Amino acid sequence: MDDYPRAPFLTTEEAHVDLQVWVIVSSRTISRVATILGKSEDAATYQQKVIDFTEVLHNEFWDEERQMFDDFYLDTEGNKQYDGHTGYLNFWPFFLGAIETSDPRFEITFN
Repeated sequence: MDDYPRAPFLTTEEAHVDLQVWVIVSSRTISRVATILGKSEDAATYQQKVIDFTEVLHNEFWDEERQMFDDFYLDTEGNKQYDGHTGYLNFWPFFLGAIETSDPRFEITFN
């Protein structure tokens, strides 16, 4: 995915929706593995991480104006800006199951 358009200038103050989704999916998988291994405390820890990372996805990566998930960055003045490119990564939360189909954002995005 290295060729996917990102922020208009290189910065350490950017966040990528696909990375956030992979963190959610990975944490969910680790929680499931811990459950299978009988490590209930670890399973609970990683399940809480899923909840926390999903909350960040909703609060930080949802572009209300465009009604979709998007990468964001802080511009030279420190203001949060969404990337604005529409492509497959905007739908990554849905493709990888980080967002339930019952979530209102699912219907909003696909209408």
